[in-house]
Amino acid sequence: MSASDLREQVEIELERMSRTLAEITSLQADLKGREPTQREKTAAGAFLCQLYTGVENILLRICKYYGVGLPAGEDWHLELVIKFCDPPQSGLPMLLDKKLELALDAYRRFRHFFAHTYGILLDWDRMRDGFAGAGALFSAIAAHVRDYLTKL
Repeated sequence: MSASDLREQVEIELERMSRTLAEITSLQADLKGREPTQREKTAAGAFLCQLYTGVENILLRICKYYGVGLPAGEDWHLELVIKFCDPPQSGLPMLLDKKLELALDAYRRFRHFFAHTYGILLDWDRMRDGFAGAGALFSAIAAHVRDYLTKL
């Protein structure tokens, strides 16, 4: 894969994440001043999972670009993120500072929970902060990734 191919693939992923963020923003506006319905909680959870998956997709593409082996096993999602934290795995760029690492961990854990439970069991009080902060978090990640891409 060339640097140009990587840039194109990552920009496609970022665009999809941006469209998902637009849905989150729209849902946030719909929820002003009220608690979400069960359907809205489930939709919010799905959107949060999709954003986190977008981050993982980007990190996987960068690993492949550098020929760095992908993590395997039960903790591979966590190991993937750690590869890009300070200090990054040899041969990979540092894309995630400590603040982003910690924030992503909460989204990773939520995605795992969401994938293994029923929407009717979602607790809005536990989701509220992640839902409210999704735009800022993923905008920060997109900025780090785009900065990296300009240096390729």
